[in-house]
Amino acid sequence: MPKRRKIHGLYKQKVFHIESVIGNKNRNIAFVILFYTVLGIMQHRLVEDLSMTEQVRDTEALIRDQIAKHAVLLYMKGTPQFPQCGFSARAVEALSQIGRPFAYVNILENQDIRATLPQIANWPTFPQLWINGELIGGSDIILDMFQKGELQPLVEQYSPAPEA
Repeated sequence: MPKRRKIHGLYKQKVFHIESVIGNKNRNIAFVILFYTVLGIMQHRLVEDLSMTEQVRDTEALIRDQIAKHAVLLYMKGTPQFPQCGFSARAVEALSQIGRPFAYVNILENQDIRATLPQIANWPTFPQLWINGELIGGSDIILDMFQKGELQPLVEQYSPAPEA
């Protein structure tokens, strides 16, 4: 219980300080002042934690919605027209050669997605290719599947051919 010890230590320090200012006979007043001080600190932290939890929930919901709405989705650094890393560029190249439409999310524009998606996917790096709600993998897996001829039928199965 390190937090309890920390608060208890804070209590002792504050009470000693307050007693030295107002005297020992007013110790109950010192306790009340300290109690509200500690409670105020704890309430502030609780509000921050709840708002952060709410933000994470919103980000998770956004990610899950993106994955559900787009059959072929690439989370990448940059855009297909201007990738911001070599791994994302290689993933885009493989998908572009298949010739089917795909959606993308530039994680550099949304730090919440960048921080939350690896936790949801249990995959720490980018890019991440999702097909039909399932994580396929990162750049190496995408390229390996593309070279073996496994990626094209999978993408074609879930991504409609572009209209002529």
